[in-house]
Amino acid sequence: MLSSFKKVMLFPYNRDMYPVYKFRELLPFQIHSLVTVKSWGYVGKNPDAIDGGEVGEQLITADFEQGLQEVDSVILGSFSKYYNNFGVVEEYLDKILAAGKNVIVLDSLIPEVIAHYAALFTAKEQIFLVMNNNFNHDNWPTLIPIPVVGVFGSAAGSGKLEMQVQLYRAMSKAGYRVLLLGPNPQINLFGGYMYPASFYRQDIGENQKIKLLRSFANKLIQKCQPDLLIISAPYGLNNYEEDRWGFNQGKTGLLAHIVMETFKPDANILCFIPGDLEWSKRAVQMIESLSLSPILAVAARRLLKIPTKAYEMVKYGLLDDELLNLYLDVWKEDLHSKFIDLLKVKDDDLVQLVEDVFDVHKRLESVI
Repeated sequence: MLSSFKKVMLFPYNRDMYPVYKFRELLPFQIHSLVTVKSWGYVGKNPDAIDGGEVGEQLITADFEQGLQEVDSVILGSFSKYYNNFGVVEEYLDKILAAGKNVIVLDSLIPEVIAHYAALFTAKEQIFLVMNNNFNHDNWPTLIPIPVVGVFGSAAGSGKLEMQVQLYRAMSKAGYRVLLLGPNPQINLFGGYMYPASFYRQDIGENQKIKLLRSFANKLIQKCQPDLLIISAPYGLNNYEEDRWGFNQGKTGLLAHIVMETFKPDANILCFIPGDLEWSKRAVQMIESLSLSPILAVAARRLLKIPTKAYEMVKYGLLDDELLNLYLDVWKEDLHSKFIDLLKVKDDDLVQLVEDVFDVHKRLESVI
């Protein structure tokens, strides 16, 4: 079947595609053009030089339509790996179909989409090959199909539920249908849903928990038809190492990691407890390492009178404006996002914050 392909475009070209280009002499077709996404930073560069090899003559472009005219086939690489949006793949499949070209799909597609496009391409006597069989619709649920905002904390008691509910109120008032998912039973009072008990079972592995939680969420999305999903995680992003806080819960941070991998949020809000700078900085580093999505804002609580061993290292009480500003001055180099004061933030500001980031997502999609 591959011998039917003659002049081929690699799209979207990135490091994942480099081995295909590097060993092109082993392929039964000619790689005619390399086309990438403008925002990925490869345009005008040499594909060999990107990976440290010798500079050749071929350059990477970003003109998909022009490249499509010059080839008979397209190797369509992964978008779902970088975007929580299968619609991007389908958009380019539609363009390839309309142009009368053949396609090899390397991305994971659900069986329904494969069957749909296989019929369309076959009807026009164009070749449609899918070479990624990792996607099993029964065993590995699809990614969350709607925008997701994740609310995470540096530790337990950092204001995640407070932030979630205010986001729910703000976005609902603005006309959005919002679904809340999280670990707190209080969330049920606002029409939300607690995570299932299987999420906390120690006899279930992390991969299985991700599958179960994603399947649980997708069923609720199908039932409730929300525009936006707001999720949170139990405890904090950081592991309580070496019994630092006296909790004897060495894997608490792992649950937040599972939530992050399950939902792959499009944007995140980090809640922190003023007082322990290093602990909060570590949470920022953790969320940035786990997610490619931006931190929308960093939120802080003010009333923090919790007389337990866990909080002996910090001076808690009512955090007034003077103390809050002093704290932010100390930590301003690490706050690369908008700051939210949970005592004073307005609903309209939260709506603007969320709408702005998703408007950016839309603009980036229009670029590619």
